Amino acid sequence: SVIAVSDVVSILQHFAIQGTVNKETSGIYNMGGKDRTSRYDMAMAVAERFQFDKTFVMKKQKATMPPGSVPSPLDISMDSSKLAKILGRESMMGLEGIISETFPQSMEKP
Repeated sequence: SVIAVSDVVSILQHFAIQGTVNKETSGIYNMGGKDRTSRYDMAMAVAERFQFDKTFVMKKQKATMPPGSVPSPLDISMDSSKLAKILGRESMMGLEGIISETFPQSMEKP
């Protein structure tokens, strides 16, 4: 899952300040965004944000690609609800919010 840099910073700040020394907050956390998002979805969102021609974005299924040097499951999305709960949030930021935060209106082409 794609995650906003601002969410990563908030998470790191939280644990740097609060620590993980109590039963409620210790453990392993998945750090991911709100949405299950493919590289294709991200490319399409960026193309839409900048009004690029989306026909240049090619959709490829990971299952059809040659294997990489490190084995990886087809779906690497994560459930970060435990982390969101600790931070007092409903969820992490979704793709739409990440695109808006990363590429503010002032960066859009005229």
